[in-house]
Order: sequence, then C-alpha cells, then structure tokens
Amino acid sequence: MLPNVREGLDCLKRRGLRLGVVSNFDATLTPTLRAHGLDKYFDFAVSSEDAGAAKPEPAIFHKALDEFGPLSPSDVCHIGDEVENDYFAPRSLGMTAFLVDREGHLSSKVMQKVVDRRHIIRDLKDVGQLVAPN
Repeated sequence: MLPNVREGLDCLKRRGLRLGVVSNFDATLTPTLRAHGLDKYFDFAVSSEDAGAAKPEPAIFHKALDEFGPLSPSDVCHIGDEVENDYFAPRSLGMTAFLVDREGHLSSKVMQKVVDRRHIIRDLKDVGQLVAPN
C-alpha cells in the first residue's frame, strides 16, 4: 500500500466527509478493499464492472453520485492519479478534482498549463488541507 493512505483517509473521515471509491476494477473491488482493511473508510465502492462503464466515461461517475444520495457534481471532490480519468473526466462533469503526484511527474511547466498546480498534491494526507469540511 502507498504511504500515508490510512493517515489521509483517517483525516478525511475525522472531518466528517463521506467517502467513496470509483475504480476501473472488477467485482472484487469491495473484497479487495476489505482484505486491506480499507473498506471501513468508504461509504460505497463503484467498480467499472458495477457501473457498466469505465473512467473516463461519465456513467461511472453518475453511478457514484447516485450512491451518495444523489448529489450534484459540484458537491463532490474526486481524487486520483491519472490525468484523463481522474482529473479531466470528473471536472468535465462539474466536480472538483485533485491529482496525487507522488513522483513529481506533474510538476513540469507543460503539465501545469493543463492541470491547475493547486490541484496537484504529493500525498493523500495533503487532501485534508484542501477539502472544506461539511
């Protein structure tokens, strides 16, 4: 598991945020989260198999919004590590999006012309500082 994942998730849960997983994964997503002790952090998990669509397709994000209640995209923050799937796709629907860049690949001047550098974080634990509490 990547460093600081539990710390970041703990911080977000302590702030009272509802969390979900949206992943290009198969039906084993929830059991996989459970096996790693991560399921306790999430209110739901939507795999591409569950949604019948994969990121960056809008249908997988709409399925996740429905799982929350439904919510407006503007009330949601998506966090991931792939520019197309986790930044541009959710933003095109009106969500706030952050990219986790542990290796510093997104810090180039070229990348910062297409990705707002304020939306690039180095570590999941940094998200708590960026996302407003409920």
